[in-house]
Amino acid sequence: MADSDLPPPRISDANAQATPVVRLPAFLSPEEIAEIDAFHTATSHACGNLAKASCAVTGAALWTTTYLSTDRRFNQRFPELLQRMLAAARAADRAHFGDFASRVDVRPRVVEYHTVTPGGALKHEQHYDSGSVYTFDVMLARPGDDFDGGEFVGDAGDEPAFVNAGDAIVFCSHRHHSVRPVTRGTRRVLVVEFWEGCERACGHRCERARGPCLVRPLRTMVEESLGEMSADDRAAAERFLRGRTVLS
Repeated sequence: MADSDLPPPRISDANAQATPVVRLPAFLSPEEIAEIDAFHTATSHACGNLAKASCAVTGAALWTTTYLSTDRRFNQRFPELLQRMLAAARAADRAHFGDFASRVDVRPRVVEYHTVTPGGALKHEQHYDSGSVYTFDVMLARPGDDFDGGEFVGDAGDEPAFVNAGDAIVFCSHRHHSVRPVTRGTRRVLVVEFWEGCERACGHRCERARGPCLVRPLRTMVEESLGEMSADDRAAAERFLRGRTVLS
């Protein structure tokens, strides 16, 4: 495998589609959810963020992803939780996925906090998490209370994938999945991908399994450009960028 390549899949596409989505009810306690929400609030300004689509009326993002693994912030704050997730994923693999990777050295690729408002959706029914081995999702909001719609689409059995806040699902990353549009409120989900590569600290979902990441952070490029400006122009640019969370 070349340094810049994604790890080759350890399971065929046909076999991946035949695997189930495994439900793990009450994986997180209310106290753990509150701790993760507070961590997101306190650190999101210093993490990579990606906004997808926007409301035609307000211009607000419909689906925002915060990369909590930026600079390994989440990984250092919640190492035991990541280990618990990985142990559950390996157990699901042995019991339900054909044991295709339970003994492989996999590490966190990315930790994402997803915030989805009405209209936000993952509509592509054949979406999958290319390059990863296991995907682990934990519902942080209360379905039916905090939001409506936003159902996870995949084979999770007869019950919805998420019934209560704290419920989790784990699945083979190459399995197709999607999310129906949120119709009310805010859907909040923690998503962790494990892959056969380095534990990443990028402010995005890295595509490089080995060696240094080749993507230069937006913040770095902005700061380099600011350094070449006059004092007055730099001050004006910083005021503009802080309002857009590029600088904090």
